[in-house]
Amino acid sequence: MIEQAKTEIATAWEAVHTNGLKFGKICSEWEQRLGPEEVLSVYKSLGIKPSDASWWIRRHKGLKLAKQERRVHRDAPDNFEDIRALALEMVRIGFKELSKNEQNIRQIRNAKDWAMCKLQSKLL
Repeated sequence: MIEQAKTEIATAWEAVHTNGLKFGKICSEWEQRLGPEEVLSVYKSLGIKPSDASWWIRRHKGLKLAKQERRVHRDAPDNFEDIRALALEMVRIGFKELSKNEQNIRQIRNAKDWAMCKLQSKLL
């Protein structure tokens, strides 16, 4: 098993300049399988600085965390009708505020009509 770790880590280390995250992934996987002490001896036998390996492992783990959804506890709403009603009210209030300015009133009215139709699920 240690020989397999050596070959995989050595192969990934040779390509670290082109794909360092893969090296970090492989090192992380072997660290979980063998433990930190065994992997440290593999690094030493291959001439890899442990600080370099841990740097790439942190980059790989950071990428994994960044790809996860940030709001995993968020549930889908039971009913979108409340959200739709709120959005319609926002369109009405926004139209009133924008029409006070009276610049491009026709364009503002068209935008309001389009948004109302989309929110009410009507075709234009």
